[in-house]
Amino acid sequence: MARTVDDAARESRIQPNMTPMIDVVFQLIVVFLCSMRFRSLDTRIEAVLPEPGMRDTRVLPEPPRPVAAVRLRRDTPAAETRVYLLDAAVGPARESSWRILAERLAV
Repeated sequence: MARTVDDAARESRIQPNMTPMIDVVFQLIVVFLCSMRFRSLDTRIEAVLPEPGMRDTRVLPEPPRPVAAVRLRRDTPAAETRVYLLDAAVGPARESSWRILAERLAV
């Protein structure tokens, strides 16, 4: 029999079904992963672990507190008292200066 043009075009579009092959490959991967022995890291890493029920008796030192030098200065008895924080002038000793000082010292 002679082939027609339609038969040749249809045959070139026919491709094998890949779904069963992909299923088999995934099943083989699962089988190999399940049958494989994984080496655990705990056999290669040495660690000294405390015994159950033991407490840590070490005392941790307290962290150092920040130090801020606040200085009040009056050049003459009649002059205003000035507030200095870390040798930087904050302003005269008024309520607003104390508020600024408190904001700068807030941690």
